[in-house]
Amino acid sequence: MKKIFTKLISTALAVGMIGSMAVTSAFAATTKTDEGIKNEYLEIIRRSNRFTVDAILDAKTNKTAYLLFHTTSNLMISVDGEIDTFWCDIDKGVVKGDSITDVSYSRTLYPFSDVKIQRTLTLIPNKVNGNKDVVEVKFTATNTSNKSHKVGGRIMLDTMLDSNDYAPFRIAGIGAVTKIMQFNGDKIPTMYQAFDSLEKPNVVSTGYFATGADRPDYVQFNNYWVSRLEYEPECDTSADIGDSVVNSIWKPVELKPGQSKDYIAYYGLGELDVTKGDLTLGATRSASSFEINEEGNGYNPISLTAYLKNTSKNNLTNAEVTVQLPNGVTLGDEENSTVKYDKLASSGEKQDTWTLNALPSGAERTVKVKISAKADGVTNVKPIEYTFTIPAIDGAPIWDDEKPTDVATPDEKPIATPDEKPIVTPDKKPIAAPGEKPTQSSNNNNSVANVTTSNNKEATGKDAGKIATGDSTSLIALFASVLGAAGIAVVAYRKRFEK
Repeated sequence: MKKIFTKLISTALAVGMIGSMAVTSAFAATTKTDEGIKNEYLEIIRRSNRFTVDAILDAKTNKTAYLLFHTTSNLMISVDGEIDTFWCDIDKGVVKGDSITDVSYSRTLYPFSDVKIQRTLTLIPNKVNGNKDVVEVKFTATNTSNKSHKVGGRIMLDTMLDSNDYAPFRIAGIGAVTKIMQFNGDKIPTMYQAFDSLEKPNVVSTGYFATGADRPDYVQFNNYWVSRLEYEPECDTSADIGDSVVNSIWKPVELKPGQSKDYIAYYGLGELDVTKGDLTLGATRSASSFEINEEGNGYNPISLTAYLKNTSKNNLTNAEVTVQLPNGVTLGDEENSTVKYDKLASSGEKQDTWTLNALPSGAERTVKVKISAKADGVTNVKPIEYTFTIPAIDGAPIWDDEKPTDVATPDEKPIATPDEKPIVTPDKKPIAAPGEKPTQSSNNNNSVANVTTSNNKEATGKDAGKIATGDSTSLIALFASVLGAAGIAVVAYRKRFEK
């Protein structure tokens, strides 16, 4: 009995030590390098006036892949109509947590002598998987003088996927973009992606644009040689993009003495879930959790994109892709849950995007959305399923599997009574029960590739062959650590008992 007891303690201690090591690995801290900072997913490399980002393919062998062409991405600044590029002394850069900050040289040339520019590059969590595999690129302009100046900025990201400097952008609602494009104001897309191949992507990148007060006035998917020396590059929409860049541009606005203005862009690794076959289905999403809107009465929408490619040698007919929604989640206006194509040629590819809107919920919900595809003669395409979190909003109905339950306070009107429920059509908004109006939020505002592939089972956004596996590792490590701590406690108790 004593030997068994000792073995149990030893096993617990060993597992605990392994668990602690796993925890350390799973939550590896950002470290400083000679030229910037890095973590287990990305490395940021700085120059005095430029920067780049590499994806880390294998930390042990230090194998990396380009996400940006090396040291060509930069900021151009406009002060009272004069244009200059950000410059700094990188030896004076300050690392704090997951960020590295550089301050521009003190300029003697007016008007730049009156404006200080600060560059902060930060590794932040991905909205889909929580990994810190996205870089927040932020430049802050501060008027240090006693007079007002008109200040604007342009961030250029010189995108590149490993060795591919010409990979097309994939924009939600647009598709593959190979021609120069510009989007203004409210038309600016939520996100964009780039990958070299749908069937076997080596690197998948994703970019986001700042929203709210920090949103650029317009963005461009443009050519590097057109953009590199221009604050507001020419935008010839008939021309091929070729050597690709993404420009975020803010028009000059007045900065009073002491005022600051931020110019922000986001770029990093992306997720792409793929099921292979004669009809290849791919999918991606802009986030895995709905965010409560600024008004606090609804949620910001989530973008869901599906890619469909005929990988057979024959043309396919009656191809279609369908999104299946849970109760309480609807599509955007004019969007259909099923999109059909009479003909999909061999090697042909289609892209479809839906806007997911969640109805207010008084309790946090976890819901599933399924994407499926088929064509004549092809019926075995495995669906892709995503799980989304819907946070609670005070005073909203409590949803069960079938209907919401009223939890309104005496001073509030219920969105639905306990005996009523919204009727959700397959591809439209909820249809109100007799005598009531439908309630819906109207706010519209890893490692490398993170690819999920599946041939034999339903692919989900969490498992089925994904390269990044940090989610389960951390849970296992935590359990092992607890077990190890229990072993230590037993040892202490045994020693005390024996005395």
